[in-house]
Amino acid sequence: MSTYYNIHTHQAKKAPEIISVTSYSVDDKQINTESYFSIGIHPWFIKDPESQLDKLKSYLNYPNLVAIGECGLDMLEGNDLEKQIMVFKGQVELSELHQKPLIIHCVKGYHILLELKKELNPEQPWIVHGFNGKPELAIQLTQQNISLSLGISWLKKPDHFNKLSESIPEQRIFFETDEAPVDDIKKIYSLAATFNPGLYDIINHNVKKVFKI
Repeated sequence: MSTYYNIHTHQAKKAPEIISVTSYSVDDKQINTESYFSIGIHPWFIKDPESQLDKLKSYLNYPNLVAIGECGLDMLEGNDLEKQIMVFKGQVELSELHQKPLIIHCVKGYHILLELKKELNPEQPWIVHGFNGKPELAIQLTQQNISLSLGISWLKKPDHFNKLSESIPEQRIFFETDEAPVDDIKKIYSLAATFNPGLYDIINHNVKKVFKI
């Protein structure tokens, strides 16, 4: 049976052939720590940074925690930018301290993200989830060692998916379903295989290496 890796989902459904990383906010009331998960402070939901960062720290020793986030920058719907940056930096620090990859939400803030990458110079992987930008932006990000996770938005744009995937170095690409049904990860793998049959093994290698699962 083939195995499909889904590095970012908000859906609880499980499937034996799909290994998912479920994403939670620190303020979620129900967090399943019995399977692989990530946890963070989303820029939309920053309330009390000090308290929220303390909550985040309380989950960092769970064996199934495989990433920090999603966290990041949102110029359209996020909180005050200065506060967003402060909370983001706090999560980068925890990512580095606990040697966990960072799952990033970024909307209209890539110029700031790139500046922070240069300033902080992290050793742990940064992964922009749900990336749907142009190949030129993908190149700019991956040249700074930022990885990209592609989701279901590309299923309706196969030619664009092909051009984008060609712009991303093999070691910098991941797949996810985000809010969509978990089973849709198979459709993304299938689309990728029409352009590059080797992407199945590439994605699975990347996930095992970065998330250690």
